[in-house]
Amino acid sequence: WKLGKLSFYGKFKTFKEWKDSIDEGIKVVDLNSKVIFKSEDGKIEQKKILTDTKDGEVVFEKGYSLTFFNSPLGKQIRYKTEGESFIFGDNKYFITQIS
Repeated sequence: WKLGKLSFYGKFKTFKEWKDSIDEGIKVVDLNSKVIFKSEDGKIEQKKILTDTKDGEVVFEKGYSLTFFNSPLGKQIRYKTEGESFIFGDNKYFITQIS
């Protein structure tokens, strides 16, 4: 059994370079992500936390509302990255921030 050569996303050539960096990598919308998206015309901005629970464990943050992972909106935004777009209702939206 032989290991192949590892490759790293971005400018990194070694594991140590990546580990010592402050690079956060590619952010992807997933369960418990905080997501901000805006409409194409800039008139609508939404802040959502993607969740699958209705219990009291969810911590609300100012300005964010819950969206369920398997809801119509949740299905449109999950697994997307910053800058990607999606259509919901009559509008096209762009994901501007994931945390």
